[in-house]
Amino acid sequence: MNKSNGKLLKALNLAAKICVVVFVFLFGIAMTGGAIMLENKDAVNTAIKAQTQEVIESADAADVDAEYFKTTFGSVAEVKANGEVYAETIVAEGATLLKNENDALPLAEGATVSLFSTSSVDPLASGTGSSGSFGSMVSLKDGLTEAGLAVNGDLWNWYGANLGKYGRVKSGGSVGTKWTIGDAMWSEIDTPAKTESADAAIFVITRSSGEGVDSTIYGGDTSDFTDGNYLKLSPTEEDVLKNLKSQKDAGTFGSIIVLMNSANQVQLDFIDDPDYGVDALMWVGTYGEVGAYAIGDLLAGNVNPSGRLSDTFWREHWLNPVHSNYATLIDTSNNASQWNTNSSSGAGIRDIVYQEGIYMGYRYTETRYEDKVLGRANVGDYEYYDVVAYPFGYGLSYSEFTYSDFK
Repeated sequence: MNKSNGKLLKALNLAAKICVVVFVFLFGIAMTGGAIMLENKDAVNTAIKAQTQEVIESADAADVDAEYFKTTFGSVAEVKANGEVYAETIVAEGATLLKNENDALPLAEGATVSLFSTSSVDPLASGTGSSGSFGSMVSLKDGLTEAGLAVNGDLWNWYGANLGKYGRVKSGGSVGTKWTIGDAMWSEIDTPAKTESADAAIFVITRSSGEGVDSTIYGGDTSDFTDGNYLKLSPTEEDVLKNLKSQKDAGTFGSIIVLMNSANQVQLDFIDDPDYGVDALMWVGTYGEVGAYAIGDLLAGNVNPSGRLSDTFWREHWLNPVHSNYATLIDTSNNASQWNTNSSSGAGIRDIVYQEGIYMGYRYTETRYEDKVLGRANVGDYEYYDVVAYPFGYGLSYSEFTYSDFK
């Protein structure tokens, strides 16, 4: 390279640097000036006499109907009442009957029922965050009574009177949240009330979380439930269910019905365990202000269940590959960051390793089953119903179907 070319390159380099500095300076002015202009747009428009809108006078303006969307309701009260009808219908059509053995459901007209767990008197209307704004919630007792069922009032009152002592509690924020289930052991429940004869014992399982309040794999209060696993039956719940089974065997209860009041699936390793003797299971989700009426109608057979699962319901959540890829990053003593999937502290940064691609939930279970049936490689030891409690699309009803005369 000769000297003249070198000088030219240096000049071009200097010019480029100057242009970058000037551009950054002007960009900063433009951004700052733009923000100032927007904040003071009314004053600026007035100063430069800029017209941003115009009102057009019309001789027949009084005859113009500017209301585009006409309401058929006469008042806000009518709007609310109509919304409640829709809300109740959604619960009635969305609740999913997953198990129904020994003719447990529907209950006969006037059947007697005993409601167990603190969640029976303190159910979950919604998840957290933006969905969590509700007024008064119809109680499960009122919903079942409205459907013609007779609720054990003494047991209901005992749970209600002891909500301060028992019941779910959340501590911490979205990171490090700890949930307690906080139910009463069988021995702590009022004896005359819990052993009052009834056609059915109804046990309510509730789990909460949602926007801004995630559930960690091991984020719960380990003094309240095994390993801090929030989506598993707690020792108190297991204790009550086992005693309900003993009472059913003794003739106190005709059947045991479980209602899953949660948007998060509680793992179902217990559902076919003979120690618990569960006859029926219905997933009712978080059922809002008036959904208790729909639940009463479903249990009493006034409405035929028609919900179907939109995902796989697992026997144990650790069998789901997504479980292994959701964890907490923590700082160890040597300041090295590592995965921690067994932390009850919940401290650290939550993260997900997204390696399943589309093969999550039912896509994983169904695809792996197909691979097993077709003998494809790398399937491993896979027994479908050891993993899946209820598959995608599953849901029972009270209707009976027969097939015959095939040709």
